[in-house]
Amino acid sequence: MNEITTEERLRIVEELNRTANDSLGGESLQRALARITGAEDTSWRGVMRRVAELAYRPTTQVQVAPDGRYHCFACGHDGRTEPTGGLNYCEQCGAEVTN
Repeated sequence: MNEITTEERLRIVEELNRTANDSLGGESLQRALARITGAEDTSWRGVMRRVAELAYRPTTQVQVAPDGRYHCFACGHDGRTEPTGGLNYCEQCGAEVTN
């Protein structure tokens, strides 16, 4: 699976929501989904795989320092969170924190 950033996932969700309230303008649902999701393989199988990739959210473990700095083991991102607050997702790759 290709790594999908949180920003890309949110952009696609926003466009899907907009399109759901609009017409497809003569475009087939398959072609619209391929365009919106950026599916490289525009066959119905390819589009379904891309939708599945978007639905899948990887998990990760992080190492958090006392000052709130953390390291994501999924993507290697070094970020910062509140020392007393929990970290639910990596801000870089969007992986759900499981530890």
